[in-house]
Amino acid sequence: MLCKSIASSLKYKLFFALVAFILVPFVMLELNNYKKIEKLYETRMSEQSGYQLAQIKESFADLRSLIYKTAITLDNNPAIAAAAAGQGGDLSQKSASLIRTSFNEMKNLFSKDSLYIQYTWITAGGNVIDDSTEKQTSLEDIYKWHPLAKKVLSGEEALQWDLNRGVSKDYYSMYMKMSEGSTLIIQFRLNEWMKSMAANFIFQQGFFLMHPDGEIVTQTIPGMRLPEGRLDLLKSEKSFYAPTHNSLVHSLLLPSANLYLIGQTDLEPFFGDIRHIKMQFFLTFSILLLIFMLILFIVLSLLMKPLQLLKKKMSDVVRTQFKTSIRTENYRGEILELAQAFNQMVKEINEQLQSLKREERQKEANRFQMLQTQMNPHFLLNTLNNIRWHAYKNKDSTITDICVSLGKILESSLNNDADLIHLHEELSLIQAYVQIQNFRYSGGIHVQYEIDEKLTYALVPKLTLQPLVENSIQHGFAERDYGGTIIIRAYRDQGTLILGVEDDGTGIRETPAPVRPGKKKSIAINNLRERLFLLYKTNASLDLVSGPQGTLVRIVVPLLISEPYQEGSGNHVESDHRGG
Repeated sequence: MLCKSIASSLKYKLFFALVAFILVPFVMLELNNYKKIEKLYETRMSEQSGYQLAQIKESFADLRSLIYKTAITLDNNPAIAAAAAGQGGDLSQKSASLIRTSFNEMKNLFSKDSLYIQYTWITAGGNVIDDSTEKQTSLEDIYKWHPLAKKVLSGEEALQWDLNRGVSKDYYSMYMKMSEGSTLIIQFRLNEWMKSMAANFIFQQGFFLMHPDGEIVTQTIPGMRLPEGRLDLLKSEKSFYAPTHNSLVHSLLLPSANLYLIGQTDLEPFFGDIRHIKMQFFLTFSILLLIFMLILFIVLSLLMKPLQLLKKKMSDVVRTQFKTSIRTENYRGEILELAQAFNQMVKEINEQLQSLKREERQKEANRFQMLQTQMNPHFLLNTLNNIRWHAYKNKDSTITDICVSLGKILESSLNNDADLIHLHEELSLIQAYVQIQNFRYSGGIHVQYEIDEKLTYALVPKLTLQPLVENSIQHGFAERDYGGTIIIRAYRDQGTLILGVEDDGTGIRETPAPVRPGKKKSIAINNLRERLFLLYKTNASLDLVSGPQGTLVRIVVPLLISEPYQEGSGNHVESDHRGG
């Protein structure tokens, strides 16, 4: 129940909406940014690693080429050739010194790399001259440390490059048969050279030299290990990420030595800093987030407090019958406007309710008055019946006829069941009314009927023509004692029924005659217009035309014909004729 209440609360909805649509996307965006930074770091390190490997590869190729060139230079030096041409016995001190001096001159060509170069000359007579000491190494030691030297010295091989054949695994050696029959051995300390190259790079990483079979020849950082089981990737000459070592690995082939140069970068120093920054950020962000959420919750609570008060007041509206309001002195801004609008709404609703109550009381009074007016015609109708029977007993036919005609009119006015009646029924009411008026005018009122016989059962509003005939007699013939003539017409025209009442009375005067004392002005025309509008809206019209003598009232209504049902005639209620 509590969870349902929280879920339906606007305060909590706003709170969770802000968290879901602002804070969560912000956190996801920051995580994505850190991933992009890590990816960028990885790309930049891969590019830098490839660049450094390319530099080592190029330097290795240049160093190998320079070793070969110095060997050719020494072979083409006549003084060196003459000094090394002895056959057996020890070389003279002078010849050995000359050869060592030449070795040092060649080393100068290597500049800083000269520290990693070592020369050894084996004369045709078996004498060994080393560039680092005047003590001559025995030939047996040379054959022990350099097996290829014997093959080259015996003439089986003219030039050989050998790895891991020297006094240390880190040596890379060249064996060359010289022209006078001696053998030159130039050794290159790979490990120290690679370490010196790595030390000059700003971007630090470990370097390996690996045989195609996976054996590591040398490496610059002792203890660093390449990813196991990734020989195919190591030989692919592409960079890849090794998750087990958290490192980035890049490789290049050294075709001249048939070795793979591999660079491995430990990502922990770089990504460790990023993770530390990330943790620091999220720790700070979490603290700020808690503070923000607390402030947000307080602000929403303060914001929702007036709304909750408004909700309570709205609940009190019905209970207090709109006798409630909100005190506005404690509010400002939009909340103040909302409270004022609520008070204004309650005030207006209360006024409307009071107005409705007054109207309801007025309706009750009108209804009571209507019931009273209905009682009078009923009483009058009963009285007329008594007078008629009394006149009938006294054989006074005139009084009897008047009572019958007047009773017919009263009975029709009391019948509220139908608003529309047949045209012939309306005409019978006119005949009854004219019959009564002729007693006053001594039979001087003449009515002519110009009625289309097909319109006998046309539907017209009840008491439509009778008030117009009454209006003609009361106003058109009011100043006469002999009466006049009234023409009643009914015909159809393109789906409409046209009714006309025309008299030859005095017509409509520009200045109306004064009303006789005790006599009300005629309101028949206005009442009839209102009734026509209520029944037909804008589909009916009433026109009043005054001629040189008399007045014509023309009524246009939709043509509706409803013939009474006669067995076998086929005329049914459903087949009422409408329109022309």
